[in-house]
Amino acid sequence: MTTPTVIAFIPGTTASEIMGAAGGTAIWPGILDADLADKTAWATELDTITKLPVGNLVAEYTPSLTCYASLLNYMSTGSNFADGVNFTSYVYNSASKNAIVPAADYLFYMIPYDWRQDDGAGSPSSAQWVADAITQLNNSFGKAGVTEYNLYLVAHSMGGLICRYILEATSPGWSKHVRKLITLGTPHLGAPLALAPILGEKFSSENAAEALFLQTMINNASHPSTYELLPPPAAANFIAEASASPSGMAYSLYDSSDAAFNAALAEWGLKRDVLKDANNNLFSYLKYGDTATPVAYYCMAGTGLETLTSYLYIAGARSASAAFVPQWTASGGDGVVPQASASFETSTAPTVTTFAGYNHGQLAGSDMAKFPACIEHVLGTLIGVPLAATAERSTR
Repeated sequence: MTTPTVIAFIPGTTASEIMGAAGGTAIWPGILDADLADKTAWATELDTITKLPVGNLVAEYTPSLTCYASLLNYMSTGSNFADGVNFTSYVYNSASKNAIVPAADYLFYMIPYDWRQDDGAGSPSSAQWVADAITQLNNSFGKAGVTEYNLYLVAHSMGGLICRYILEATSPGWSKHVRKLITLGTPHLGAPLALAPILGEKFSSENAAEALFLQTMINNASHPSTYELLPPPAAANFIAEASASPSGMAYSLYDSSDAAFNAALAEWGLKRDVLKDANNNLFSYLKYGDTATPVAYYCMAGTGLETLTSYLYIAGARSASAAFVPQWTASGGDGVVPQASASFETSTAPTVTTFAGYNHGQLAGSDMAKFPACIEHVLGTLIGVPLAATAERSTR
């Protein structure tokens, strides 16, 4: 009997659909393309309701901004794999969480989650949701008489932190089936970029109202996940690393000794209680000094793209963008996560593979037509799935 190969795919932040309390249309990411009336109503739901139903992986944010559509198409196209390999795709979400998971020889098991929630020890938490999803898989396999299977956790971005918390801070019964944790652009040492929406700084694709809404949702103690993406105290300080301020001081996000600095952070939106709780619920449980890891970790990191790696604090500035000036490194990472953060290593998990010119989404298969190497390395080399000859693969 063939031992099943299960790929549990855990997405990154904002890459899971969040449904309205009454079900129906996904309010996230639907809010991005919604008219003003729906935006207002949906924004209230997202901001005030702690727990909402989870839908599927986000295929695309908007018609012009794809997410996992290309990856999903690739995994469901049999001609991409050698004869005898046929992946069954299955989504664990609010609608299917009590259903029996099919015991297929090759299973692509997708686990979207409410990315607003605490990633680690909070309640509700993404870690508990993901752990429950794999427990449901394990129980379903047991009922089908499958007692042995090879489980590979493939996690994009924040999903890797969630998986590390489950493996390092808890002891799920199904962990004996885990062969590898493979992270795709995971900010193991944090992502300085996360400070921008916390302080209400908009990106070029957002208008001021959208930036204010995102800041309001993020600065909610019930939805602390963005704070958990900030570099933790155990990592190098991403404000102190920036060029020296005019006073010559170095500043720490976690050090309250400078009153003016703390006042500036508070004025532009950062909430220290949420920061403290978020780090206590996630990073404090992760093993940095202790290099032993429960299973082998394999990190995929993007390189060669301009990436925000630190901030310069300017005392006395009159706006958040002037007070906390982002410092971009020309070839610092994948455009979102610095290479040094995605390249977490321990003595038992020394494997880091880099992909030059791959952005944060492309590491997770957002464009398999032009950037397939990372996903195909994960499938073919790390997991050992037999792939079809290159000329036969469909990457549409």
